[in-house]
Amino acid sequence: MIQICSRHQIAQIVHNPRMWNLIIISINDTEAFNTGKPDTTKPPFNIDSNNIKDILVLNFDDVESETEYLPAKLMSDDDGIKLLNFLVKHQKVALSKTETIFIHCKGGVSRSAAVAAAFSMLLPNQDDWWIFNDPQYAPNRHVYETLLKLANLEIPQQSIDLKFEKNQILANIQTMK
Repeated sequence: MIQICSRHQIAQIVHNPRMWNLIIISINDTEAFNTGKPDTTKPPFNIDSNNIKDILVLNFDDVESETEYLPAKLMSDDDGIKLLNFLVKHQKVALSKTETIFIHCKGGVSRSAAVAAAFSMLLPNQDDWWIFNDPQYAPNRHVYETLLKLANLEIPQQSIDLKFEKNQILANIQTMK
């Protein structure tokens, strides 16, 4: 199973004494986006915690192009390869109904949702509908497309565009309520 979390949520999960053998992808800001309080360049917990089985810590900002917010850092191909290797290593957990890969970013909305959506497309008998049909998520397009490209998963650009457009429409409807 894959679960998307914010920094606050993952800190609560890690500090829960009943949670063991946690598998975590920790996506943190770079210095360019660090607000200072709290420091968002590091995971919001001790990565040497006894209840963490495996963790991948990455630093890239929630941007979709190199020029969007300078000097922000896009997710690189190297970051994407690390993510894909982590998924391969923990594929059984991702498909499990009883174990979980926790993916967190600052808000649990964009970067972590994009990673979870791409992972869902790469796993057998899975789909990313659960993310794109939920207006609480706004997947980072660069992260999503980079992971699919690195995995050699060819999805027509029109299909990708429709997913993002539908997600935006659902978010707009949600804000009208």
